[in-house]
Amino acid sequence: MARIILMITLFALSLSLSMGQEIDMDRIDKALERYVQNNNIPSLVVGIVQNGKLAHVVSKGEMKRGSGIPVDEKTGFQIASLSKSFTGLILTHMASYGLIDLRASVTSYMKDELTPEALQEFEKVTLIDVLQHRSGIANNGPSVPPTPFGKPMLGGYTKEGFMNDLNSMKLSSDRIGKFGYSNMGFGLLGYIAEKVSGKSYEALLKQYVLAPNDMTFTTSDLESVRGQLATPYMVGGDRTRETQAWEMGMNIPAGGILSNVEDLSKLIIREMKAYDDYIATGQASPYVLVENTKPLNSRMDYGYGFFKSRNSFDTTIVQLGHGGDVDGFGSHYEFYPEQNLGLIMLTGSGNNWFNDAKTTIEAILLGFDIPSEIDLDKATLKRYTGKYDFGKDQIMTITRRGNRLFTYFRGQDPVNLYPSAENKFFYLGQNSQIEFELDKKGRILKTTYIQNGEEFYPEKIK
Repeated sequence: MARIILMITLFALSLSLSMGQEIDMDRIDKALERYVQNNNIPSLVVGIVQNGKLAHVVSKGEMKRGSGIPVDEKTGFQIASLSKSFTGLILTHMASYGLIDLRASVTSYMKDELTPEALQEFEKVTLIDVLQHRSGIANNGPSVPPTPFGKPMLGGYTKEGFMNDLNSMKLSSDRIGKFGYSNMGFGLLGYIAEKVSGKSYEALLKQYVLAPNDMTFTTSDLESVRGQLATPYMVGGDRTRETQAWEMGMNIPAGGILSNVEDLSKLIIREMKAYDDYIATGQASPYVLVENTKPLNSRMDYGYGFFKSRNSFDTTIVQLGHGGDVDGFGSHYEFYPEQNLGLIMLTGSGNNWFNDAKTTIEAILLGFDIPSEIDLDKATLKRYTGKYDFGKDQIMTITRRGNRLFTYFRGQDPVNLYPSAENKFFYLGQNSQIEFELDKKGRILKTTYIQNGEEFYPEKIK
């Protein structure tokens, strides 16, 4: 009898581990509701993939403010730079069929369209260099239509402007082989794929990605789904101002794809399975976009339109994916192969809150504790605003918007700073905190900035 009980116990434990731990969806729902309410978010759809299926969907908001039509897993969003992974998939599939050589020079496919000077300029740049953002190609060409903050790109990047930009571009030789994010580079990859195949980018997308995975909504043709998209709203202080999907033209392969949680869940399931097979056998399929990666920093690599990183809470946890933002629409797409989990997030008004929400949901999924945020009044928050000198020309600025603090260093985007006590604050998505020592009148005596266990003591200079 004891042996039977032991066998039953071991079977139950084995089944529990194979099925994965139960996800606290109530906690996730409440966390997302807080982000939506605190940031006045018009729409958010979150999909969680577990054990090979779309196991949970959380939807918040409406297709358009006041419409009364709720968003769900079928609602369309522009996925912005997540589109780069789709372009990567097209290229890896074509390479697997011998239709294109990723190790070849860009000039092998552009001889009839580049000037002699441009051919010489691009001679040492391979398709792999472009896929890994190590080509020296500018992020955007000067002919890209201007997009002031909050304004959509309209009219798109024309082929004429694209070719003029390529032929007049001067690559920085010291940048080739070093990471430099490039939308224009992925526009070039999409164009080369079209040239080699004689097919449109949309046709290639359907052939290599959409049809094989039964993705029935996803498209690069904005006009075909414009009426099925959630309305995007400004990401600044006024999230009630409508904007619209970007018309990207030649940069569609970099950021112009439209999709929904239902379709993206099908792709992430396929990619998770392909990665599992790769780890087990050492043989990579075209769906493994991180077979060949280059390091960006100590915990992050980049492959063919895909990041491979170590989790900020526990660096032994591997996660793969990409995200995107286009001044309204935002996307996160990531999976954790050892945990058999995938996370998809789409919104109609992105920016900093979206990154923090992703980190919070990720922590709940992976079972990590994060500090609890408390509310502080504006007067208390104001005492911490100003500039802090770390030395070596490193100045951190703390600003306040409403009941929220933000920090940034020169040339970087502002990051939310959350209070865990009246004088202690933390970041989400990075192992960093700031503590202030105050006198009896609430004046700052000492500032301690803690990053990955290392302490810094910046001086408040303004």
